[in-house]
Parts: sequence; structure tokens; C-alpha cells
Amino acid sequence: MRLWLYGMLLRLVTPAVFVWLWLRGKKDARYRQNWSERLALGAVDKKLQGCLVIHSVSVGETLAAKRLIEQLLHQQPGQKVLITCMTPTARTLIQQHFGESVSCRYWPIDTPGSAKRFVRKLKPKAVWIMETELWPQMLNHFSKANVPVSLLNARLSARSARGYRRFHWLMKAVWKQLTLVSVQNKETARRMKVLGVAPGRLFVDGNLKYDIQLSGKDTDKAYPWKQSCSGRSVWLASSSHPGEHEVLLKAHKLVQAEQPDACLIIAPRHPEQFEKVAELTRQSGLKLARRSELNEIPQDCDVFLADSMGEMMLWGQLASMSFVGGSIIERGGHNPLEVIASGSNVMSGRHVFNFPQVYAELSKVGAVRWVKNAEEIKQAVSLMQQTAVMKTQHEAAKSVLQTHQGATLRVLKRALEYTL
Repeated sequence: MRLWLYGMLLRLVTPAVFVWLWLRGKKDARYRQNWSERLALGAVDKKLQGCLVIHSVSVGETLAAKRLIEQLLHQQPGQKVLITCMTPTARTLIQQHFGESVSCRYWPIDTPGSAKRFVRKLKPKAVWIMETELWPQMLNHFSKANVPVSLLNARLSARSARGYRRFHWLMKAVWKQLTLVSVQNKETARRMKVLGVAPGRLFVDGNLKYDIQLSGKDTDKAYPWKQSCSGRSVWLASSSHPGEHEVLLKAHKLVQAEQPDACLIIAPRHPEQFEKVAELTRQSGLKLARRSELNEIPQDCDVFLADSMGEMMLWGQLASMSFVGGSIIERGGHNPLEVIASGSNVMSGRHVFNFPQVYAELSKVGAVRWVKNAEEIKQAVSLMQQTAVMKTQHEAAKSVLQTHQGATLRVLKRALEYTL
């Protein structure tokens, strides 16, 4: 009865979801594409039946799962893999990185009909869900079809756990339907037990986001870019949000007052912000260049707009210092490990509640510079002139990264044992 009521509620709100997608499409046309997948309508290639479904939700989960999927494809080259997501940006990232080695489509809205069609058409052999993206109708239909479902790289904050407890009447069965729950840390494991996950299916395997490193391909790609900005002071603003763009541009003007040759690479979190940032840059009087138009950083540009996806490892190799966005505003911050692995140092605002453990460990060893305004950002960027200080900070950051590495192979081994 409770699942039926939930299903009726989802049916009622589905029209509003499509209205929202249409409105979002004004800024990003990709939100108006592939709508049939949102309801699991349309034909599915029969060659895809029996695949392994990996649900990576959005960009953050996709980046975390990237190495895991690469290892899976390496160990089992014949494996049919479907990666599902919820956002166009994640879809683009998946297609750009994996190409034809995997299939990609949207995870449908959790109505009874959509869930039933998704399971019937794909007949998946197993499902891996990244982090904590659980949908009761879909889990119910997987259970009925005897499809094993694993929750991987799970992270559950105290706040999220309280939210799940409020909906215990609905989620109680969901926890029992999971074949495997592999979590990032002991705190998450404890909260999962309280919610009803069986101890025999619960393992602490570490955080996939720590398992990131530069490849030979990454360094080769960066070489000509490094040449184009050789001798310049370059700093990066990664995953920036509205409310931060203006602060960053103001900070860059302060930086240039002392270092006229300085260049800011700004990589907004969402593609719909590209044009907005370009306009803000022009209004500020700073000279703009764009990744979409160039394969180098011009010597005379003040701001280089990284209007592309999946290239943060490239930009991190060019910058000695990187601001990690979503942290001056109350967005919760983003993963700093990608830029650290690229060789860059980290500065951040204090709003990092999405990654409390990572930032706490970085802060403990002096591997993050805390900033809250343009003047403090300028002061952090000025430290780039102090080579010894930069080296010490980055060595400390790398020590945090290396301490936690190895989760990818542990999680993959566990998931294969339990589900395939």
C-alpha cells in the first residue's frame, strides 16, 4: 500500500518534472532531448539486454566512477555496460570519455510504469548504483526480477540519515533489497546499520574519489598548453557557481595589479553558465579567450574560459593554485582531489559540507588555503611566487591523497564477487 501511494505521487508530479525540463531547456537545449528515456519509452537494442547497469546520477558520481568503469572494461572487455545518469552534463561527460565502449541513457523517473518498462526491456544481469541514489519503485522491480543491486561508494551524512529515517515507512524495504552496500567510511556504515542494512552485506571499502592520478595521456595533452602559457602566473577557478564568478574576476584584477602577466582559467560547474561568465568577463574589462575557439592560451588574454567538459585534469596541470568552487556560496563545495592529482594547490571557501572528511584532512596538514572574498583569494594566489611554500603545501595534499588510495580495486573486486 505504501509503495502504491508513493507511485501515485510520482505519477502526479511527473508533468511538473517535464515542465521543469522544458524551462531548463531555455538555458541548455540538451534538457529538451531524449525525453522518452525519462519514462523508459521507445525501443532498446536487444544486444543491450543482459547488460550491467551502472547508475552515476550526475557529474560528481560519474567522475568518481570513471576509474572503476575503466578497470571493469579492462578486466572484462566483453562486458556489456550501460551507464545511466540524470543530467545532460553527466551524459556528455560519459559519451566523451567512454565513447562506444559503453552505452548511455537517462535513468527514468521512478513511476511504476517507467520502472517496469526499464527492467523488462533491458533485463539487466546486475545494477551498480553510485553513492546513495535509491528509488523505491525501481528497486522493487529489480527485486521482483531477481536482479542483484549493489550500492557502491556510498556516503551518508548525518543530515541525510535523518531524512531517510523520516521516510522509514517507505525506505525500510529498499535497504533489504540491496545485495551489497560498499561504503566510504565507518560513519556511513554505522548510519546504514541503523537504517536497516544487513551487516553481512555492508563493507567499508574507502572512497573512489581518492583514486585519481595523471596518466601519460593526460600529461601529453597538457604539454602544448603549458608551452602556450610558459612564464606566466596561471591560477584556476574550478567548478565555480553564480555568486562566485564576480568575486573571482574581482580577485583577478587585484592579482594583476601585482602580476600583470597573470592569467585566470575559469571553469564553471555548469555549461549554462559559460555565456554568463563570458559576458561578466567582458563587462569587467578583462580580455577573454575561450577553449571552444582555441587550442592554446593566448599570451595577451587575461581570462581563459574553459567552456568544455571533462578537462579539469588538464587545467589543473597549468595552474599552481586552484580555487574549488561552490564553497564561498552555501553550495557545499566540490571535490578538490582532481586538481591536487593534477599538481595544483587548493584554496576554498568554508562551505564544504559535501566533502567534510576530505577538507578536514587537508586542513589538518595545512594543504588548503581558506578564503572568503576577493582580497583573500588574491593573497592566496600571491603565494604562487613562493616556490617553497607551494611545494610544501602540495606535498601535504599528496600525502592525504595517497593515504586513501586503493579503493577502486577493492570496490570492483567486491562488486564482482557479489553481483556477477
